[in-house]
Amino acid sequence: MTRWQEIQYALQGCFRILKRDKSANEYFNLSADGFWFSFIAIPIMLGLNFIGKSMEFNLAGLEHVGVAETFGFAASILPSIFLFFCGMLIITRSMGLSGALPSFIIIYNWAQLAVYVVWTVLSTVTLTVLGTEGNSVLGLLFFFGSYFYLYMVIRFALPVDPAAAMGICFMEFAIAILINMAAIQIFLKPAVQ
Repeated sequence: MTRWQEIQYALQGCFRILKRDKSANEYFNLSADGFWFSFIAIPIMLGLNFIGKSMEFNLAGLEHVGVAETFGFAASILPSIFLFFCGMLIITRSMGLSGALPSFIIIYNWAQLAVYVVWTVLSTVTLTVLGTEGNSVLGLLFFFGSYFYLYMVIRFALPVDPAAAMGICFMEFAIAILINMAAIQIFLKPAVQ
């Protein structure tokens, strides 16, 4: 199987998780090689995030926010993902689930890429048709949907009960919000003043 096919199969597996297909595991390369290759999803997400933020800032009238600031803000997903994985390492160790962590990381990486691909397509259409206000409304709905999907991924990839899965979702949300707020202060606030 080529690397491109591996990405396609992984994205199909992400869709099958959404359909609650128990055989979705078959679409992911859960080997050590598949673990390391799944991290290719992160630079692709970074690129998609940069494109999306560039469009949002331009349509919101923030043309003076430069490429460096936009890239820095988009790159805030990197510490967010890193801190989430650190949190997951602690959680899985404390629950005796360390063996399930590599498979979870593989599935999480591809699931996040799937979310970014869908959001980039949707936001491109809504930004073009509805502008920034319409995109904000859709973004809020998509935000809630993406966390429901994360809950499904956690329940699929880890043998945890619903309360633990919700706790993990909340941890990911808290990390993402804190990093996003810091990124706004570092990259956007100086650019708009």
